Amino acid sequence: MEIDYDEEEEEEFNRVLTFTACLVLQYYDILIYKRPCMTSTQTGNKWLKEILEGNNSHCCSMFRMEKDVFKRLCYDLETNYGLCASRRISAAKMLAIFLFDLGGENSNKSTKERFQHSGETISRKFEEVLQDVCKMAIDIIKSKDRDFKEVPTKLRNDDRYWSHFKDAIGAIDGTHVPVIVSTEDQIRFIGRKKIPTQNVMAACNFDVEFTFALAGWEGTAHDTRVFLYTIGTSELNFPKPPPGKYYLVDVGYPEKIGYLGPYKGATYHLPEFCCVSGPSGYYEIYNYAHSSLRSMDVELEEEDGYGDECEAENGVEKVGDKFLGTMEMV
Repeated sequence: MEIDYDEEEEEEFNRVLTFTACLVLQYYDILIYKRPCMTSTQTGNKWLKEILEGNNSHCCSMFRMEKDVFKRLCYDLETNYGLCASRRISAAKMLAIFLFDLGGENSNKSTKERFQHSGETISRKFEEVLQDVCKMAIDIIKSKDRDFKEVPTKLRNDDRYWSHFKDAIGAIDGTHVPVIVSTEDQIRFIGRKKIPTQNVMAACNFDVEFTFALAGWEGTAHDTRVFLYTIGTSELNFPKPPPGKYYLVDVGYPEKIGYLGPYKGATYHLPEFCCVSGPSGYYEIYNYAHSSLRSMDVELEEEDGYGDECEAENGVEKVGDKFLGTMEMV
């Protein structure tokens, strides 16, 4: 049987030639002939200009702040915290990208389409603004009175709390914030919320101003672990209570001097009192006041159902909608 080697070589050559031609066309289509992607006539600059020159409610909807606040924030970040505009992107546009992505829970894809920039540019500018905002947070989220010499006005002017919580300087609590993390890290961040979260510890005073915040702990971390790390790490500069002063904390925190929690085993959270006739007994009345003060809900109104219907009990007088009349701290 004779084999025609010339025909086989020709067929092999044609196959190689065809394959090479396909590779060349693919290379040209992907790397040489680049189709424009960001072709919208309404660029990010035009859209931002419309927002800042338009109705104030539109700015609040897009950036979660009024136009004047946006402009002042941009000025402060540029002047005091090093926010620098690039050749193509102004500082105002960088801030707009940050607020649009953060406040509106928008994805990188929707943000790059809105501002007509690549996803890499959006991520990089977001990171730059984030770093400067974190610098600003150090100057803003802090106690005005580090020695806590001043008594909070809301305690001084309210008989329900003055005689019992006059040495309180604020409240501490934790909250879980949803986060997006890599697949290999998700197990550490999925706790009782059943979704990836960060356990954020925060402290605030009775003027509803944050005095400290610590983010970054995985959702599986217990509040006690975060708390002990915070007060034991000097680099965090946590405003510890001076002798004789204390924070109000819930049952999730350990019993330590300077951190006053509620009585365990008794009703505590305010919504739980809605299912009963009101706080009764020494422990519940104390817990109700403790919970109310931690929630910054210093107005106990009669329509809550805790007023004239309750009887004096365990040495506690009933005065209209006010309790704690003769209760003494132990």
